[in-house]
Parts: sequence; structure tokens; C-alpha cells
Amino acid sequence: MASCTSAVPGIHGYVPFDPNTCNSNYQYYPSFSGNLAFATVFGLSTIAHLIEAIVFRKKFCWVVIMGGAWETGAFIARTLGSRDQQEEQLAFWGQLLFILAPLWVNAFVYMTVARMVHFGLADKQIWNIKATKLTVIFVWIDVICFFVQAGGGGMLSNKDEPNIARIGTKVYTAGVAIQMTFVIIFGAMTAWFYRRIHQVPRCNNGRMKGLTLVMLAVLLLIVVGLET
Repeated sequence: MASCTSAVPGIHGYVPFDPNTCNSNYQYYPSFSGNLAFATVFGLSTIAHLIEAIVFRKKFCWVVIMGGAWETGAFIARTLGSRDQQEEQLAFWGQLLFILAPLWVNAFVYMTVARMVHFGLADKQIWNIKATKLTVIFVWIDVICFFVQAGGGGMLSNKDEPNIARIGTKVYTAGVAIQMTFVIIFGAMTAWFYRRIHQVPRCNNGRMKGLTLVMLAVLLLIVVGLET
């Protein structure tokens, strides 16, 4: 049984956020122009990554392409939802794709750093963990976080059963906590790798250092995103 009431929608179906209101689908007023701009940026970035993956024959880049595609899909849903705020499916997919897309980017960082360790260091390991195992361990952790957060995110959309939504919040928060813990650990490992490559002549070049700094920056942005 629904324990909420329906409100009269305003322009574009907007209803101010209230947990006791059934048809209040957004905790903010979605911006059409803002969401369209982000959808365009992510869409162009995804196309660029796809072209680069084909040109340089990097099959593993399908992971970051998926992340970009999901981000694009999230902002397309939000763009459409800003003009039809009573459409629950647009609100649901806009939110779910948005919270899950960074996990693809997260996995890509794990895979990229592991490849740099494999080709950059003679012992092909970091903290006594071989590069091949490094990829397996952290990508599988990322997969677990993906399913935990997806399950929690799905439960959050249940407005008819507040208890289920509250459980969903706890499940999603647990998934975020697990992800953040291992992102921080991997960030420390990547920083250690950055220090190590300064001691390796073949890695002592701008490209390897630059890419490592980019990976550290991405990990930092992921942590910031998780905290917000």
C-alpha cells in the first residue's frame, strides 16, 4: 500500500521534493541546458575514445567507452526528464546510470595502471602483487561494488515501500564505502608506482609520468564524487 500523496505538478511536471509525495521524482529542479551540455560533452568524449581505441587497437578501452556511454545515457535521460518530470523511468535511469557509470572508469584506471606496472617495471609488480593479479583483484572488487550499488540504487526507487527504500540506501552506501576504500588503497599504490618509475631509466620520461599523474587525478575525482 502506498503511504504517500500525489501533488499537482507544475510546469514540465515539476513537484518540489518531499519524501511523502508520490510524484516528486527529483530532489532538485533538473536543468535542460545543463544536462544537455553534459550529455554533449560525454557523448563527444565517448566517440573520441572509441576512435582512439580503434586506431591504436586497444581492446581493453571498451571499459572506458562503456563508462562514457553510460554517463551520456544518464544525462540524456536527465535532459528528457527535465521536460517531463512525471516520467518515472527517465528519473530512474538518469539516476541509476549516473551512479554506476564511474565504476566503469574506476575499472579502466585499475587496468591502465596494471599495464603500466607490467611494461614499466622489471619485476612487473607493485607491493609484491604481480600486475596480472592486480588487475584481477581490483576489477573483481569493482564488479562486486557494481552489483551492490546497482541493487541499492534499484531499491531506492521504490516509493511504495519506504522500508525497502531505506534498506536500499544502506546497501548503496555500503557499496560506495567499499569502492572508496579500495580506490584510496589503489591510489596509494599508484603514488608508490609514480615514485618508483623515477628510478627506472626506461620509464623516466614525460609520457609515463604524465599518464600516471592523470590516473591519480582520476582516482581523486572519483573519491570527491563518492563523497558528494
